[in-house]
Amino acid sequence: MRRIKSALLLSAMAATVVLSIGQPLQAQAEQMSDVGTTVTGVAVPSAEGETDTEEGTADTLEATDTEAVSASVPTPSQVYQTMIAMKASYPEGMPWTNNDFYAWKGGGQYYGGYGCVAFAFILSDAAFGNLPSRTHTNFDDIRVGDIIRMNYDMHSVVALEVYDTYIVVAEGNFNSSIHWGRQISLDEIRQTGTYVTTRYPEGTPKPAPIDKTKVRAFCKRLYQVCLGRNPETAGLEYWTEALANGEKSGIEAGLGFVFSPEYINKKTSNAEYIEMLYQVFLDRASDAGGREYWSGMLEQGMSRQYVFQKVAQSEEYTKICQNYGINRGTYTLTQARDQKPELTKYVNRLYSKVMNRTGEADGLNYWCGQIQSGQKSVVGAAEEFFRTPEFLNKKTSNTEYVKVLYRTFMGREADKAGLNYWVRRLNAGENRNVILRSFAGCPEFQNIIKSFGL
Repeated sequence: MRRIKSALLLSAMAATVVLSIGQPLQAQAEQMSDVGTTVTGVAVPSAEGETDTEEGTADTLEATDTEAVSASVPTPSQVYQTMIAMKASYPEGMPWTNNDFYAWKGGGQYYGGYGCVAFAFILSDAAFGNLPSRTHTNFDDIRVGDIIRMNYDMHSVVALEVYDTYIVVAEGNFNSSIHWGRQISLDEIRQTGTYVTTRYPEGTPKPAPIDKTKVRAFCKRLYQVCLGRNPETAGLEYWTEALANGEKSGIEAGLGFVFSPEYINKKTSNAEYIEMLYQVFLDRASDAGGREYWSGMLEQGMSRQYVFQKVAQSEEYTKICQNYGINRGTYTLTQARDQKPELTKYVNRLYSKVMNRTGEADGLNYWCGQIQSGQKSVVGAAEEFFRTPEFLNKKTSNTEYVKVLYRTFMGREADKAGLNYWVRRLNAGENRNVILRSFAGCPEFQNIIKSFGL
């Protein structure tokens, strides 16, 4: 068993305040009030929490548990998102003093704390759940979500954002209230810091510090390549901050530009759209093969979001994001037509053969959704096309009707003998639905369906 010791030292000015687990909470709160406002937060030891003792009382983490723990370790971006969401419940300026107590899940020597410690524990639990805590004194290894005891052991803050020379923090009992967004230099932390409490297991790789200069350059590139202009100051700063602190990923930033009203109003062609994606997300001009492939996907009914996702989640864009020191992120496609490309191509073929046009977004999503949900079969959907108001309003003659059946279900033009045979049956009064079902069940159409992998 590997044992990790923590030594959380508690002091107020020259005195140390230790609160026993055996005391009622009210009595502990009263004791804190008596100490005075110079103490901004105190941790409460657990029943077995002697400081820096031998076997059985220090924080422990078995080496065999490492893999199980790491599976539940959130990323710094996830930690940030969780903590910043707590701002709705703990807004800026909310009263918070040493009378506020919280019992946390981090374990170890302390089962809870007051004041700034209580607020730090609240944010830590929200972000890390039941992950055990450990302490260290390496102030060059501060990560998002870590709790820093500083001001010569007088105050605790939580790291929201970590940069190469400073951190941005959230804190309780800062002027007797909650405060978000104060910047503290790493030099100040090194000078006045006592220890760092972290919930990241030992061995968790440390993310590289965010270089805002690089992030700003990344954002400026989005403006110039995607929108074709230089950025306005407010917009540039918004995206720089959002990417630097993990609020937005590289893909989310890309979405914000590519599908912004400004870009959409450019009314770019598919070719122009594809070229822009290559320049923005791959940092190069499109090659002939790639340009032809993606153009074909768009022409056969896939959305622009589909092509965006494939390009933005490419290895090339991943490396670009890594070079700029930002999180690439992911993008989930939500339109039914983007879930199964071959099905979308099949439905778009029905539009082409039956309606003599390409499918529109709403129609493709409807038919793809119906088939994916099992409400319609691939054959049933084909038959339904012939019963839609759009087709019925064409008022096709029997001859033209049979020709459309051949193109749709046989994949060819009608031969003379076959055309005459089916037209004679229709002219004799046979119902069109009967003829339609005969074509829909033919072997030729089954082969067409198989060609789409359906």
